[in-house]
Amino acid sequence: MATEANDYLELTAMMTAIPATILKILKVTSPTSLPPPIEGINFNSEHIVLVILDNFGLFEYTYYKPEFLIQACDALVLLDTQNPYTDSVLKQVFYVTEQFSGFHLPSVLIENGKSVAMVGRQEELNIIAHNEYSIPSTDDMNVYINAVKALNRHDFLSLHFIDFEKLYQQYAFQPPAETLKQLIRRTDKWLKVLFMQAKPGSVFIILSSHGKHQIDLQIKGKAAQWRLASLPIAIFSKKP
Repeated sequence: MATEANDYLELTAMMTAIPATILKILKVTSPTSLPPPIEGINFNSEHIVLVILDNFGLFEYTYYKPEFLIQACDALVLLDTQNPYTDSVLKQVFYVTEQFSGFHLPSVLIENGKSVAMVGRQEELNIIAHNEYSIPSTDDMNVYINAVKALNRHDFLSLHFIDFEKLYQQYAFQPPAETLKQLIRRTDKWLKVLFMQAKPGSVFIILSSHGKHQIDLQIKGKAAQWRLASLPIAIFSKKP
């Protein structure tokens, strides 16, 4: 792995630990019913940018080695979950459970005086956000443009990119190598720009899912084995 030159944490946690971890970073007291935060993540910050990447997990991170994400990584967390697909991941991150048990991360943040904005497709925003702080976006370019506009104006900003999922669905998990590399470089570049423009001390959390729907693997050999063993990940990076 290219990150071996960097000093970063390698951790494991449940996906349902993400909400309490976000609250802890923003110095908001968690409800006692929440699963505890990820042990070892001890950042404090006034600003969090949560980036959700559909169908970008441990396999893509280690196999394609996005330059900025590797260089900026302060902690790499392997996330255990019984359901790694997008809708379930969104519910685990923003509600902890799939049954909407009363906890809602954005509402808790707002109740504690934090400003919230959430950027993504309306389909996913309908699951996790209320209209007053949602910013519907039609595609990844539109998500990026709205992210640039919203950056540094909110204590908690979430962004949801779906182009990896769309590409894998389009090509039955066998996209042209150069097309996939271009998409990875583009997304990595976008995240680097956002990171560089963010206020000092901002924490970025790059969170992966296994995509909207399960995809039948068409790849073979070692890559197929890696993909089958792939876990969702969270990459934590704090801007100096």
